[in-house]
Amino acid sequence: MVVAYAEKGHISEARRLFQTVPRQESLSWSFVVVAYSFIGAGREALEEFYRVDLEGIKLDSVMFCRILHACSHTGLVDEALYFFSVMVERGVAVEQEHYNCIVDILGRAGRLEEAEEVLNSLPSLAPHLAGWQSLLSSCKIQADARRGARAALRVIQSSPGCSSGYSLLANVLKFSSS
Repeated sequence: MVVAYAEKGHISEARRLFQTVPRQESLSWSFVVVAYSFIGAGREALEEFYRVDLEGIKLDSVMFCRILHACSHTGLVDEALYFFSVMVERGVAVEQEHYNCIVDILGRAGRLEEAEEVLNSLPSLAPHLAGWQSLLSSCKIQADARRGARAALRVIQSSPGCSSGYSLLANVLKFSSS
């Protein structure tokens, strides 16, 4: 319900509802962070994140994922990188989704080389389809055909039956030639 109110722009109602939750833990706080990110209020999402930390609630991988998403969708690149480092320092399990968030925010900021380095540094145990698709989309926006071709190849290798790699590559080439 908290997120539903927030999606409609009713943050005060979302906040009021949240305060009625008898046991506020990391998961319930993460909904407040999500609520602020839905309306593009990145700074407010950060304030809630800091409040959780100050209240001594254990920050888990879900909460870090929520704050990274909030940073990504509101353009807070340095903050996202800071939270990622805090996560690692505190020994919170870093999962694929966290890396995908970092790739997404770096790509949105035009820092394609760094985004590609993150993906290339990951263990090759699992395909990183979402991360490579994110980089490929950013290559389209930045008109970086060479990097886009590399990302498209990785998308196609990760999921041969998926047509998104081909269509995104076509868009990268179209935008880079215009």
